[in-house]
Amino acid sequence: MNHRQLVRRAINHQYSPVPPKGEICIRPGFIEKFLGRPYQGLADKKETVTALGLDLVVVTAGLKPEPAIREIEWWRQRTDLYILALVTGPFRGGLDRIPFEQYCRLTLKAPQEVLELSRRAARDLVRRAKSCVRAGADGVIIADDLACNHHTLLSPPVLRKIIFPFLQQSLKSIRQTGAPVFFHSDGNINPVLADLAAMGFAGIHSLQPSAGMRMAEIKKQYGREMTLWGNIEFAAYPRKTAQELSTLAVKIVADTAAGGGFIFGSSTGLADDTPVAAVVGVYEKLREHAA
Repeated sequence: MNHRQLVRRAINHQYSPVPPKGEICIRPGFIEKFLGRPYQGLADKKETVTALGLDLVVVTAGLKPEPAIREIEWWRQRTDLYILALVTGPFRGGLDRIPFEQYCRLTLKAPQEVLELSRRAARDLVRRAKSCVRAGADGVIIADDLACNHHTLLSPPVLRKIIFPFLQQSLKSIRQTGAPVFFHSDGNINPVLADLAAMGFAGIHSLQPSAGMRMAEIKKQYGREMTLWGNIEFAAYPRKTAQELSTLAVKIVADTAAGGGFIFGSSTGLADDTPVAAVVGVYEKLREHAA
């Protein structure tokens, strides 16, 4: 079974002896520390992905999708990795146009302006997502950080009024391509998890434990509807040792992977300052556990 097939089985909630693994981002700074040399491009990223034993790669599609299309074609020609195209959602797409404080004021004083921002952002994300799928992306992930560690940045009723209708429309349009669509948000999104599940997302990423996202509870409530991806925080190192993180990773896999519907990975990806020792320790432990 190749990498792409393994991820597809997880998304289809089919059992595999070893769950797929993936990171939502792998920054050049991390790759440089991991490889011990200056970052030279996608070949270095491919070497890192291979060394960690990952099964998927995420390609970010900006306002102009051409660079993402070229990168998707590069991965498609050289690997059998599952390729996810990442596009910004209607909330963050609106914040790309105006500051957050102004955005919040408009939700109260001029909600029609916010609705128009969401409409434009949704139209743009659908265009980019479909371009990426045509180029060879296997799936799409809509990234729309809706929350901080304690609560959603807008109240759930406001999200349901000015964001979620456009998120739902975007999801419906992208799914017409046949590509599964994931949703990403950091923070505590417990108050709106039911909304996201009801929309029909194939999976959800981050599930940030320090924000109160409890994998076992989420698996019980939504594990039949969505593929769960994330829940490990490498930022906890060195407060938690590499051994402690590795033990936690094995427990997450043991508790969540049964029956498919699970992809192992961190909540935030591998940033420039992510500790290499913690990442290597966790992925080596998973490799040993699977042997």
